[in-house]
Amino acid sequence: MYELNDDRAAISAIQQLLRDAGYDIKPDGIYGDETYNAVREFQVFNKLPPTGRVDLETFEALIRASSPKIEYRCALIIPETLDAGIISPGENSSIVVIIQVMLKALEVIYDYESIELTGIYDASTESAVRDIQRTNRLPITGTVGPETWNVIVSEYEKYKDLDT
Repeated sequence: MYELNDDRAAISAIQQLLRDAGYDIKPDGIYGDETYNAVREFQVFNKLPPTGRVDLETFEALIRASSPKIEYRCALIIPETLDAGIISPGENSSIVVIIQVMLKALEVIYDYESIELTGIYDASTESAVRDIQRTNRLPITGTVGPETWNVIVSEYEKYKDLDT
């Protein structure tokens, strides 16, 4: 959960999501009064409890509000989430959408089956993850833990600006 006075790289991603959702806020990485008020206003508008804190429900609403403008900057949030576990086949969440967005950008480089942005960790997502793990000499689990996450983000950062 993110709230007033937090100072983390993930806050910039939240601020960018707020910006993409139409709020006039500068992504500076500091969860100060401006961010708190924007989050609270967003929560009121979206009929969420107006706490001014970004919990999972608020984060998922921000993802939905930002689509299709969502960019990979929101991926900065995920490593903290992955510390608590692994993203596995069958999972249905906004984290999976972010993984799928990055995998979709890497389709041409890795030459795997096209990824659909469903938010469901399906067979094509698992297959793409396995291809990335194989190519990068990681254990081929088909799941996304911190090590696989870092490789996907790193590969995305290398190739995101190529014309596909």
